[in-house]
Amino acid sequence: MIEQVRTASCRAGGYSQRHLGRRGVEFRRCFAPVLTVTSLLVPAQAHAQLRYDRFERRPVGLELRGTATVVDRVLCLTPASGRAVGLAYYADKQKLSLGFTTEFRFRMTIRASTAWKDAGADGIAFIIQSEGIPKEAPTGGDLGYDGLPKSVAFEFDTWLNPAGEGGRKLPDPDHNHISVHTAGVQPNDADEAFSIARNSEIPELSDGNPHVVRITYVPGAFTLYFDGRHCLSAPLDLENTNGGSVLDEEGRAWLGFAATTGAHYEEHSILSWSLRVPQADGEGAEARETDSLGAGPDGTLR
Repeated sequence: MIEQVRTASCRAGGYSQRHLGRRGVEFRRCFAPVLTVTSLLVPAQAHAQLRYDRFERRPVGLELRGTATVVDRVLCLTPASGRAVGLAYYADKQKLSLGFTTEFRFRMTIRASTAWKDAGADGIAFIIQSEGIPKEAPTGGDLGYDGLPKSVAFEFDTWLNPAGEGGRKLPDPDHNHISVHTAGVQPNDADEAFSIARNSEIPELSDGNPHVVRITYVPGAFTLYFDGRHCLSAPLDLENTNGGSVLDEEGRAWLGFAATTGAHYEEHSILSWSLRVPQADGEGAEARETDSLGAGPDGTLR
């Protein structure tokens, strides 16, 4: 069946906390029409796969923190309110050392009456980390991961944080960009000095429409597709990043999402999420060639 995307507001209770590139690679334009995705109902986890086509009110396997909650089967990380942070991590570590493919749909919607009429903030981060599921996280431009050791964060950033703010050495490129940040085993940083790849030539992130992200990692490199178009590729070895491993001794890490707001705000929602991990016995070939939302090896949806 075709899943109808609902636009219910993410109004939920909760609490917030306050804590406070080196090079860009494979810079490409990645504009594409908004896509409707066919959704098949299967168990959330089967073998080395987790899959959420929609979210139950108490989603099995997910740890929610801060303002994160489920409204109308949508994972709402933050409502449109100031100084909020929402986290959603899969509770069990996943073995990532052999590679993985993950795909998720998100929606960011400006519903706020802010000082700048059309300015929402701050964005969503997809995070890989082996430090532990945090009980609290930084808000605003720190996007819920700043200061988190042993992590890699894929930012979908909707606010331009200038140089000098919070000690930043480099400014964000603009108010609408994707950027990948890591400091290896050291505390990660939302400063663009810690970006290993970025792209600003993308569709508007906060347009209220669903957007599809697909990330494929093979040891030594990652590729990111946005709305079915190739956006970023860069060298990345999760077991040897800045001289240390982002993964634990067994090659595992937690995966999850963070979203934040500051003085400006918007709703941040995850509509679906899937993960495919190769098996040591060779079953991973199929996982790399197709994923749960119907994308082929080139990242295009069919």
